[in-house]
Amino acid sequence: VFSSSDIFQTMNDIRIYKHRIEYMRGLYEKYIDVEFCSEAEKERHKNFNNQMAHICSCGSFLTFDVLESDNTVGKLTNGNFCRQRICPLCQRRRSLKLFSNIQQMLEPVKNKYSYIHLSLTVPSVDVENVQKSITDIFNNSKKLFNMPRYKKAFKGVIRSLEVTMNMNNFKMHPHLHCLVLVNKSYFTSRDYIKHSEILTDWSCLIGCSFPQVHLRKCTDLVSALCEVVKYASKPIDTESKNPDGFTDFQAIVYYMNVAAALKNRRLLQTFGICSELSKAFHIDLNDDEIVPEVPEFGETHCYTYNQETRTFFADVDRTPKKIDWKNPPQFVLDRINKRNKKLLEYKKKIILRNSQIALKRLLSHKRVN
Repeated sequence: VFSSSDIFQTMNDIRIYKHRIEYMRGLYEKYIDVEFCSEAEKERHKNFNNQMAHICSCGSFLTFDVLESDNTVGKLTNGNFCRQRICPLCQRRRSLKLFSNIQQMLEPVKNKYSYIHLSLTVPSVDVENVQKSITDIFNNSKKLFNMPRYKKAFKGVIRSLEVTMNMNNFKMHPHLHCLVLVNKSYFTSRDYIKHSEILTDWSCLIGCSFPQVHLRKCTDLVSALCEVVKYASKPIDTESKNPDGFTDFQAIVYYMNVAAALKNRRLLQTFGICSELSKAFHIDLNDDEIVPEVPEFGETHCYTYNQETRTFFADVDRTPKKIDWKNPPQFVLDRINKRNKKLLEYKKKIILRNSQIALKRLLSHKRVN
């Protein structure tokens, strides 16, 4: 899940993100017993406490598959990762997975289309209203991309969400970053849509006179993916420290409300050819779970995180002496069976939906006749 083949470099990268988790842990423990007034805030605080309990232990146990001749070379195969949307470590892991999946998904058509990076924004809102604002921006963007003119010009779209904070008034600013696939002749054809026209259509949909819409042509697929994936995997900023005038209590309310707003949300949405490609490759871009990899080198080393020294140490008790990987361990088989069941259920839903569509078309055809 991390690109380095040096296991100590990988542990150092994870340790950097663990430092940020420790900062979030300090905020969490400081306000764990705080009382909120409204029932909605109490419920959000309760759910946030459950999420932070998982985040605080994220990445504390790692399993590496290493070379028998050189114990410093290997790859991370498993670990206790929390997969929470506001976890800095899991955001990093998710970015690597997304980049790989989208690159694989667009590989067959990468030379067929040109790429545009489109940003759609809405006015900043108070922290309490961020959930409704995200729902509205999702619905309005779907209406925009389903307009006949845009469906004809934009052959495919990958839409991702980012939520930032306006440091002048401490309001939340949800916005979308979209990777748009267009024909090579788009910029000289009649299908070309000007920036001013997109701005006008978007203003009418959101009911705002002065939104911001940014439009930029990307040079190639890799640069286009870097623009979109970094926002999709990092919906909120957990890297920077609090700005001046931003208290710890405001920070915990910020994390709490954004965590509630992002819960059960599809952070990435595909349209057009991108949706067809994701179905063809059986890729779910919103699946945060990463199946443990089967070791290839033959020797497994386990490391546990020491919170006091903030370092990893070799856990001899957990490290198996010898494993026959020709017969995979049970946890790998369980994860594979679970993934196969999900895939089978997904296929059944697709077949049922297609049959319902065909039935409706047949019935409408009979009525016309």
